[in-house]
Amino acid sequence: MVEVWLPYGDTEVPILIPEPVDIEEIKGRTLLDIKIEEMIKDQFTQLDLTPEQGQKLRMVIEPEATAKQKELLEKIFFTAEVSWEEVRFGQESNKESFKKPIKDAHLPLTLDHDPCSENLVFVGIFRPSLVFGFTGFLTSLYKLLARKSRMEILKESIELETGYGKENELHKDFAKVVDENKLRCLSLVVDSTDRVVGVFSGRDSRPWRLSKELYMDLWESDARLKASVIASSGGMIWDNHFIDSLRGLYNVVLNGEDKQRIIYLTDSSAGLEADSTLFWSALKRGRYRSVSTASIVKIRNLLREKRPRITLLSSIPHALTNALRIRRIGSSDRALSAIPARERREVSLVINACETLFSR
Repeated sequence: MVEVWLPYGDTEVPILIPEPVDIEEIKGRTLLDIKIEEMIKDQFTQLDLTPEQGQKLRMVIEPEATAKQKELLEKIFFTAEVSWEEVRFGQESNKESFKKPIKDAHLPLTLDHDPCSENLVFVGIFRPSLVFGFTGFLTSLYKLLARKSRMEILKESIELETGYGKENELHKDFAKVVDENKLRCLSLVVDSTDRVVGVFSGRDSRPWRLSKELYMDLWESDARLKASVIASSGGMIWDNHFIDSLRGLYNVVLNGEDKQRIIYLTDSSAGLEADSTLFWSALKRGRYRSVSTASIVKIRNLLREKRPRITLLSSIPHALTNALRIRRIGSSDRALSAIPARERREVSLVINACETLFSR
């Protein structure tokens, strides 16, 4: 037997695989130690992110940021000695009427809020997204759009199956808004150990390009997935909620063969009540009024198309996994029983499925 230790956050889960077996490990690259604190302070200084005494910078954080990712952002702002607050447009009273179409956008997109408001800074952790292809500071502009525009984006993502980890027309539309208005932007890149390894800032969309270059250097893989795949969602910060962890499952299914055998490790024990509500709204009622519900519909559609044979190694309630017709087991000892012996001879081991990008 070959004992494989599959990383998940700060721990590892053992899985025993009968010999003979050819295992290919697919994982991101970890950078050497860098003086990230100095880098952060330099970027904030260059961007003139020093509010007057008693004032706070108003941060617009990209829409897919989880609670854990916001905690990371909070630590970064503390390191930079910056006083800040998150802007929540849905809870603000928009006293002045602001309606401005994005000129020559690929969809009829209208801004409902002024992106040039005083002290606004657009912030994001650059990474792949089910709905946006990539998410980061550019997609924080999604929050400023009129509701009808947001629904158009979600509809396009589902109908056209916007690629996971692919650039798209929406990025160009948002980049144009950033460039024309010289908006202040801050972009972060995180490696496989949850460390910030890149910080880019500017008053244009250039930090997006720099973030993508670094991200691809860390996470792009030209490996071809084998008939059987054992994958980890990556652990906390990547899959704080079950819906977040679906990004990794979608990624593996999208890049594998039809009817592929997949064992997928995720815990995602936080926010299960909220996840359940979103699941029933998206799957039973066919509603996708948010980025989260659109993500659920997208993965449901992909699973129907490619019909993978998935075993979820998790304590997630059966009600959620059954909704996607996914088998769930709670013990790693039984994980390999889901794969016939003849299909265990070649296995791809994906260390962080949420973040790995497969070259296609």
